[in-house]
Amino acid sequence: MSGILVLVEHRHGQVRPVSLEVLGAAVQAKEASGERLTVAVLGARPDAFTEALKLAGVDEILTVQTASDAFDPDTYEAVSRALIQDRSPSLVLLPHTIDTLGYAAPLAAKGNYGFTTDAFGLSRDGDAWLATRSGYGQKVNMEIEFPGRATVVVTLRPGSFKAPDAGGAAVLGSFAAPPVAERSAHIEFEEPAAGGDVDIAGADFILSVGRGIGEETHVEQFKELADAVGATLGCSRPIADSGWLPKAHQIGQSGKTAANCKVYIAMGHLGLGAAHGGHEARREHHRREHRPRSVHFHDCEVRHRRRHLRDRRRTAQSLLRKKPASGPGRRMAAGPEKFFEMFFSSHAVRG
Repeated sequence: MSGILVLVEHRHGQVRPVSLEVLGAAVQAKEASGERLTVAVLGARPDAFTEALKLAGVDEILTVQTASDAFDPDTYEAVSRALIQDRSPSLVLLPHTIDTLGYAAPLAAKGNYGFTTDAFGLSRDGDAWLATRSGYGQKVNMEIEFPGRATVVVTLRPGSFKAPDAGGAAVLGSFAAPPVAERSAHIEFEEPAAGGDVDIAGADFILSVGRGIGEETHVEQFKELADAVGATLGCSRPIADSGWLPKAHQIGQSGKTAANCKVYIAMGHLGLGAAHGGHEARREHHRREHRPRSVHFHDCEVRHRRRHLRDRRRTAQSLLRKKPASGPGRRMAAGPEKFFEMFFSSHAVRG
């Protein structure tokens, strides 16, 4: 079997940024293998998305006419299976999103394909594909093999690959969708209630807090810290579910996507898998942990738990002591630079 197949996602008439990142990964895979890259887009008017998909490295764009532009897991699973049977690709790439959670696993199980999720690396070993993903609560990185599988299905973590910049001249084609007995119907797309002036999707500098900050009463000092350094305050799902911050602040696969973010600082996150899923355009990612070099082993020892929580609170407190005097609610123009200036002046850096 040969070829690379990508199924793209779209919302409100636009190709989702995470799908463009998957195309970036697919182009790298094509360069490593020499295999043909085909992109499929489903929808009631799939032709509307083809211009956005004409990128360097894409050989063919297939439009698949479906009953609706709205996502339906049964439709995507049926079309994916039909495409695999027709094209026999060696690699199928999907974004790791709330949509693919609904159809990628049954697709792989029913077809007996190789399968892994939330991967952030792809490589080639001879004629075989290898995927890299995290395991054990993000504490180790694992290289996944797929012995005896002619087709491999991999979902890719948002923010792990760069979308192609240059345009291309892909061949356009169409593919007939198989009949599907849909079990659900799309009524409307409803945005979560707005949370004041919070704009997670448009923020370029985010300071995000998780349950590791300890208690609800500690949220206020992180609000003050975010305001002092000019960051937008985000949070994990447990924080939002507990009512410590409004849902509009939530980042991740079940929250807002930080599509415009350039600098993302996570404080008190006990595991960053879902948060990574919401940080699509991440260029820099900084975490403050008790042991500077133990990135993959944070919070793994029970005896360090209280010390971790105390350290995160002290980090925020020490940073706030370093901020220059300013009026209430006034933001620093320096942004991320101000945060790191305050951070490194407050902590001894061990080599």
